[in-house]
Amino acid sequence: MRTHKYLSLIAFLAFGLTFTACEESLPPLPAEEVNPTVSATADAAAGDAYTDVQPTVIDSKNNVYGYITDKTTGKGIAGVPVTDGYHYTVTDKNGCYQFIADSRARNIYYSTPADYKIEVNSKQMPAFFSTSTLDLSSQTRIDFSLEKSDKDETNFTFVAISDPQCKYTWHANRFRDETLPDFQSTFNNGTWRNIYGMTLGDIIFDVHTLWTTMQSLLGNISINKDYGYMPIFNCIGNHDHNYNYVTTSDYASTVTYVKYFGPTDYSFNRGKAHIIVMDNVLAYGLATSGTTCLYNAGYTEEQLAWLKEDLSYVKNKEDMLLIFAGHVPFRSGASSGGGNVNKPSHYADVLKLMTEFNEAHIMIGHTHRPTFYPHTGYRTKNGSPIFEHIHAAVCGGWWWSNLCTDGTPNGYAIYDVTGNTIKNYYSKATGKSVANSQIRVYNGNEVYSDFTWHWGTTSWTQNETAYTANNLKGKVIADVFYGDEDNWKVDLIYNGVTYPMTQVTQSQRDWNTYSFFINKCGRSLTNDSWMTQAYHYWVVDAPNGNPATLTNWKVVATHTIPTSGVQNVYSTTTMQNGYFGYFYTDGTTTVNY
Repeated sequence: MRTHKYLSLIAFLAFGLTFTACEESLPPLPAEEVNPTVSATADAAAGDAYTDVQPTVIDSKNNVYGYITDKTTGKGIAGVPVTDGYHYTVTDKNGCYQFIADSRARNIYYSTPADYKIEVNSKQMPAFFSTSTLDLSSQTRIDFSLEKSDKDETNFTFVAISDPQCKYTWHANRFRDETLPDFQSTFNNGTWRNIYGMTLGDIIFDVHTLWTTMQSLLGNISINKDYGYMPIFNCIGNHDHNYNYVTTSDYASTVTYVKYFGPTDYSFNRGKAHIIVMDNVLAYGLATSGTTCLYNAGYTEEQLAWLKEDLSYVKNKEDMLLIFAGHVPFRSGASSGGGNVNKPSHYADVLKLMTEFNEAHIMIGHTHRPTFYPHTGYRTKNGSPIFEHIHAAVCGGWWWSNLCTDGTPNGYAIYDVTGNTIKNYYSKATGKSVANSQIRVYNGNEVYSDFTWHWGTTSWTQNETAYTANNLKGKVIADVFYGDEDNWKVDLIYNGVTYPMTQVTQSQRDWNTYSFFINKCGRSLTNDSWMTQAYHYWVVDAPNGNPATLTNWKVVATHTIPTSGVQNVYSTTTMQNGYFGYFYTDGTTTVNY
């Protein structure tokens, strides 16, 4: 859905030839139909089989039409928004929709009403879209059948899964053997209900032979509650755009993703929440490596128009929660590039639309490290700013260990949605409990090979502010992974006395993690991917003068959820000892520390 994506017929045919040639080396799609509830025929029936009221007359000018019906009653469902990814219509009293689909449309799909189940296919993956090749030269009928929900989903669980980013088979194997079992053990044993997952982009890492594998892994995730499975929705990232086709257009570069996971821009409803997923990667060329896309970040004019249409069908927005998912962060915006949504590409326009809701949260991946960003200049109807949640990657530092580049454990995040608010949320490290996923405490005197917490290095000649301006020698350092300045309070309690810890004032590199990646994982000193800096460190002078000899102490971190006031209190009595608890792997050998 890009203005510059439109292909003339000649260009489209040329693209089709290119697609066939490039795609020959890719694995074929499964033979089974992805959405078995969808049929597409040229039948122009009036629709009286679906309702006992006046049949809908199908306008011969419309090249797509169909019926959305209730599986139990067989009757049409009125008021369901239906889109081709460019424009919307809505079903009439018979459950009939009809419109002229855009020539670029790849799917016809609907926004699931809150009181109906999320339809899934045989892989137990969300199946709200057509999968048959659209023939828009003639009138095509595409029907959908929905099942009424038999339980209240006013309260539900949203699971944010950032950047699986699998490049090799062993990456996918780790996702299969570590991440997926962690989903199951967490949600089988916890109190969470009505659980829905969402990847936040970069399912793969530019290796398009892994699509079949990742499609398989993101389906059939069984749990012992709800309907017996955890459906996972998906979002496209920059590494999911196919570099083989990007020189044709951004539109062309999304073809493989769409083939396996469906539309890039869509919405659905649960309880009092409207959830929107949008592609905010504007791919425009091939990188010099020849194996990834160049891209900016933002939204096109057509996407903005589509978003406005989508929101026009949301009733009582001022009493609704909005969850808006994408890959690239908004944060403070940018003029160009792929780090933040570009201001010329509808940064402000999209944020302003979010303020129409009672409460709005943006769910983001891309950076592989967590950041909480309140958009104080954009406030929703309840007076709160739009809250942007940027998540640690489920792959961590690209699967080389169990850490992200800033020291945060690899994992995901869990959000408790209650009515029209997010009441609570937590980070969840893979293989650890929620309680043990929040904090790591360092000794500010510890030396890691050439790296220290005092200006960063012991042997390099460096400007002391090149990597950090925080002299942390002699301090107790609490790395609160998802910490932010407004909603976290961190204290050292020593011999029963509380010593408030203060957040660093300059962005800080985690020298323990950096040293581990360089000295134990063999990562490059010149690759800035490993040079992450963050503000989620709280420090205090060791009361006894030496952090290494502290006894009878603990660090307590209190997180106050800004939308509800709920407080989560976490504590630890363990000082990190070197690289204990970390591991390195190259897919063949694993070394535990």
